[in-house]
Amino acid sequence: MISKIIQLVSSVLLLAASVTVSADEVVRWNRVATEAAAAAQTDPLTESRIFAREVAIAQQLDVVENARLFALVNLAMADGFIGGFEAKYHYNYWRPATAIREAGDSSWVSYLWTPPVPDYPSTHTVLGAAAAAGLERFFGTDFVNFTMTSGAPYAGITRKFWSFSEAARENGASRVLAGIHFSTAVNAGYLQGSRIGTWVFEQVLRPVSAPRAVPASAASAESSR
Repeated sequence: MISKIIQLVSSVLLLAASVTVSADEVVRWNRVATEAAAAAQTDPLTESRIFAREVAIAQQLDVVENARLFALVNLAMADGFIGGFEAKYHYNYWRPATAIREAGDSSWVSYLWTPPVPDYPSTHTVLGAAAAAGLERFFGTDFVNFTMTSGAPYAGITRKFWSFSEAARENGASRVLAGIHFSTAVNAGYLQGSRIGTWVFEQVLRPVSAPRAVPASAASAESSR
């Protein structure tokens, strides 16, 4: 009995320490957030569709291949939203704004507006990871390079990515920079989204014949959004 009590107390203390570290991380990054960092705070639905389109153009996909690719990407993100929000209200975990204010900094505000829904997992990250996983499976490789150029309100900022997963990771990290998610929520969102994207690719819209081989290295695709 005593050993169980000690184990329980240790777990509580470990959780408290983890929350403190996560909150400190959010405060630190939120303090140094700049407009350049905020340029990455895009809508993952729009962003994923744009770079999927640009890579599809660079790879010269035909109509059938394009239809399947975009259906898979959108199905993965739709399932990601459903799974992500179900998990949010299952765990019902507080946002950084609530935790940091409760810790004593009553004037703290996040760099971006904090959505009125639970923190864990980050569905922004779930969607980006689901799309990236679907794209990786479709093209047979993660290492397809492309560029993205931002539109308003931070127009003209260009980011080059060497893989789908790199873009998905940065998409998730933007939530911590913005002060609206703990890194634990982002990490969980990336894992959940990757699994959902992979499941969708393996279970739906299977081709009746083997898809044609696609070159591993794509020409850089640039877009304006």
